[in-house]
Amino acid sequence: MSKTQQAASRYQISLRLILIVPFVVQIFTAVGLVGWLSWRSGQRAVNDLATNLGHEITARVHQKLANHLEIAETVVQLNIDAVQLEALDLDQHPEAAAYLFQQLLRFPQLTGVTLATEAPNYVGIAEANDGTRVLTLWNRSDVGVVDYFLDGKGQIVAISKVDQDYDHRQRPWYVNPTIAGIAQWQAPYLTINPARLTISIDQPFYDQVGNLLGVSDAELSLASISDFLSTLKVGKTGQVFIIERTGHLVATSSGQLPYQLNPETEEPERISASDSDDRLVARTTEFLHQKFEGLDQIQDNQQLSFRLDGQCQFVQVMPFHLTEGMDWLVVIAVPESDFMGEIHRNRQTTVTLCGAALLLATGLGLLTTRWLVHPVQTLALAANGLSQGKWQQPVTLPRVQELAWLAQAFNRMAHQLQSYFQKLEYSAYHDALTGLTNRNGLQVALQAAMDQSDGNLFAVFLLDVDNFKLINDSFGHLVGDQLLVAIADRLKQILATATVLPPQTQITLARFGGDEFFILVNPVTDVTQAIGVASHLLANFHSPFTIDNREFFIKTSIGIVLSPVGGDQPESFLRNADIALYAAKNAGKASYKVFDAKMHAIAVERLQIETDLHHALKQQEFILHYQSVVDLKTFEIKGFEALIRWQHPHQGLMPPTCFIPIAEESELILDIGWWVMETACRQMYIWQQQFNDCQTMTMSINFSSKQIFATNCLDQVEHILKITGVDPRQIILEITESLFMQANDATESKLRSLRNLGIQLSVDDFGTGYSSLSYLYQFPLSGLKVDRSFMQQLPNHAQKTAIVEAIILLGQKLGLMVTAEGVETLVQLAWLQDKGIEQVQGFLFAQPLAAETLTMQLANDIKLAPLEH
Repeated sequence: MSKTQQAASRYQISLRLILIVPFVVQIFTAVGLVGWLSWRSGQRAVNDLATNLGHEITARVHQKLANHLEIAETVVQLNIDAVQLEALDLDQHPEAAAYLFQQLLRFPQLTGVTLATEAPNYVGIAEANDGTRVLTLWNRSDVGVVDYFLDGKGQIVAISKVDQDYDHRQRPWYVNPTIAGIAQWQAPYLTINPARLTISIDQPFYDQVGNLLGVSDAELSLASISDFLSTLKVGKTGQVFIIERTGHLVATSSGQLPYQLNPETEEPERISASDSDDRLVARTTEFLHQKFEGLDQIQDNQQLSFRLDGQCQFVQVMPFHLTEGMDWLVVIAVPESDFMGEIHRNRQTTVTLCGAALLLATGLGLLTTRWLVHPVQTLALAANGLSQGKWQQPVTLPRVQELAWLAQAFNRMAHQLQSYFQKLEYSAYHDALTGLTNRNGLQVALQAAMDQSDGNLFAVFLLDVDNFKLINDSFGHLVGDQLLVAIADRLKQILATATVLPPQTQITLARFGGDEFFILVNPVTDVTQAIGVASHLLANFHSPFTIDNREFFIKTSIGIVLSPVGGDQPESFLRNADIALYAAKNAGKASYKVFDAKMHAIAVERLQIETDLHHALKQQEFILHYQSVVDLKTFEIKGFEALIRWQHPHQGLMPPTCFIPIAEESELILDIGWWVMETACRQMYIWQQQFNDCQTMTMSINFSSKQIFATNCLDQVEHILKITGVDPRQIILEITESLFMQANDATESKLRSLRNLGIQLSVDDFGTGYSSLSYLYQFPLSGLKVDRSFMQQLPNHAQKTAIVEAIILLGQKLGLMVTAEGVETLVQLAWLQDKGIEQVQGFLFAQPLAAETLTMQLANDIKLAPLEH
């Protein structure tokens, strides 16, 4: 060692001292900072605790209500099934009464069960005072009903009363659901004997041809809801209660009855939540009225707060409208003071733990420095050898303090390795084409966001370029890659100038390959801000992209996932973003969708349906129903539309809307479409041979665009026409407007070839999907079918009325047969007749029927009279 080195060594500071002093200072600083932050975060902890408690309570209340209501819905359906399957004969009063009596015993939540028919017939059992039950039967000797008291075994012990003027067919509970055609929940109502708050569900039922048979009714007492609410712990003094949109109290955790006795009449009357004996319930209801200017304005979950007696009250509101006619509000109100005691205890615990951690860390630091200093020089020498390419170095542990050597060794090693590792890390976490973060990089960023969220929300956006495959196929992958780079640059610019996000927001833009881009935004305040980002992205994609002097107008669909519902792993976020993207594309593209738990369940269900579809054709599970097309001048049947149904082995009869979109995506639509065409053509040939009137009738068949784009389309159609023997002129292939968005010269040629075979071509759901009308004269079309969505509000909806008038006039001018589908009322029929439309189809004339049923109808008469609905 030189003299200079010897002199320098005498002035070196002990490494042990250098290590321990900053270490202790850092611990003191950290402890102080933790204590300060703990004090500052107290209020935020209260808010988070109140929110979490509200979410938990509302979820439990929602489930309890759903289960409670499901009992009545299930009993109503069970009774309908028993009647329709002839397992229960309402003409046999003793057996029917015994059946309903057993239901009340099996389901104590029910307070009454009734079956009433058009015959007329009426069998019902309801609870009276002291748990006794009253049986009501239709009096066969005269019009009206008779009430009987029953004993504990369901036997008649006495007559209660006779009401000869009662006719259930005129009562609102019977008339309203028969008009609606579906099950309906009646608003909560009070019964006098005994006094209780009750709701009921009424569901009509029909015979096989759609004639009304009667109504099934079940009543539920809401007393058990209040009992359940009283078991919920909402802080110390908080309350959870349920109210109607009118403000009337339904149930409350305070135990207060939702009604009171009128001192003059001694009869129960509903009370408003604003008049509740519980002050917190009453003031919370008044606050909601003032905040929203009426309870009917609350449509979404709300998290609110207001001050009562100088103290903050946390309020959470959840609309509950699970079924038809059910529209309540579940309200949770918790005073801030209920949580502050726990917060103070947490602060004291934090300070105690920090002090203990300080003492423990200081002791460990002293021990650590004793054995850490000795190997430092050995490590420095080894590192110095590595920087010189000497991989095998003797490691000794001399007791010499040489921090300068250690720094020099690591600097030289870092200089040589830094460049290599930077390039390696960059390629591992970035996309080669666009330079954006790749899948690995996004997963790292996602994991970091999840680990550091501390209750804050962050959002993941998945963008997919709509119809990008067409660009690659039309202009080549080189142009496609250039377009992807331009899209990446556009996204950077959009996000850099997004005014909806604060400047401190962390944004990670990534590309996994293909035309999918991910964006991680951390943090976001709520779902509204996330939707604002998505809207900003969509709006800035309106401008065209210029590649090689060509303009490309790009649209994108966006799937959005917010923490914490996105999952607990990065892969879960990416999967759920993809599910939300699929929902956005399914909604019409160039839009966004926010992921929720229902989407995941739908995705699983869709996968199961796709799996089942692979077996459906082999197992012969598909069937066709046929709906008649009627001439408005003669009311004669002019043709039929073939409509597919799936007799699923587990889910029963499924309409096409449940599986045709899935089949379209999985290419199974080709096999299904050819089966539909062959089956419908064969049935048409049979009817033509059986009935002379069918010689001029037509068969309309939905024809997928994928069938038209198939290379063997013409060969397959010719083969079906040949083996079925049907006259091609009686076949109408219905194609959707979306086909013409992808049409080219080859498509036009193929459609003309189909027309040359004698087949007619018609546009289905006209007016809903395409803006240009040039295809009406460009392609060989013979008819238009007005979509049912325009029929529903005719003739009262001015805009839709004008559209239908224009379609009818357009069809007449172009010589196209115009057919209106979905006609269900005489008012619609009269309006269409006045406008000169030629053909209609809909429930007003006939529902879709099986071939056997329709054959019997054709054997009797080919005319259809309108039915009242």
